[in-house]
Amino acid sequence: MKLGLAIGYSGAHLEVPVALVQRAEELGYDSVWSAEAYGSDAITPLAFLAAKTSRIKLGTGIMQLAARTPANAAMSAASIDAMAGGGRFIAGLGVSGPQIVEGWHGQPWGKPYYRVKDYVAIMRKIFKREVDNDVKGALTRLKPEVALYVGGMGHRTKNFHNDIMVRRGFGDAAKRIQELYLAGHKAEAIAAVPDEWVDLKSLVGPPARICEHYRAWENSGADSLSVRSRQPEAIEVMAKAARLN
Repeated sequence: MKLGLAIGYSGAHLEVPVALVQRAEELGYDSVWSAEAYGSDAITPLAFLAAKTSRIKLGTGIMQLAARTPANAAMSAASIDAMAGGGRFIAGLGVSGPQIVEGWHGQPWGKPYYRVKDYVAIMRKIFKREVDNDVKGALTRLKPEVALYVGGMGHRTKNFHNDIMVRRGFGDAAKRIQELYLAGHKAEAIAAVPDEWVDLKSLVGPPARICEHYRAWENSGADSLSVRSRQPEAIEVMAKAARLN
């Protein structure tokens, strides 16, 4: 049988029992569970404990649904799990009574069953979409920025981003994007951005694809690469691709 250590908090004075949790880890406890009430949240203490421990699982018992959006809950869980080394965070979810949901968090009590169901479904979708397996979808999400820079940055006759696209062999597309964007047809300009162009200047898709495409960047002569991503998993994948460890 697995053992979990429950640590609770109350009020504004928070003391994380680090030594106790570390001893529980030494003894073979499987998990430590952080609660939240009127004052301290359940997530922040686990981020602190992640840096003080090495293997014990970090669970929320529970994260209040009324306290945060499902996207925020998923982002927090993914961030802490990545900082903890992966596979350690357990997202325990639930709702309290109307007094806390309405009186403390200022959210409607509504129908908790349906709220939990939808909340979990959204979180699962967010977890599923990380370092994205839908390459087409990932490329599409990057097109608005390309359209903005190629179509709307600088003067019509002096746009460095447009010039680069022309020099790389996408002259017709660059001209069309600029024409549409400057005419106010932004949606059409975005749609006119070729998948191939976005793919050439980005690393998207599942980890295996990113690692494979990274080789071309590595062999290009560049000696440094800035990683722009808010996904903890993406940071991990890029480190693997670059063989940093």
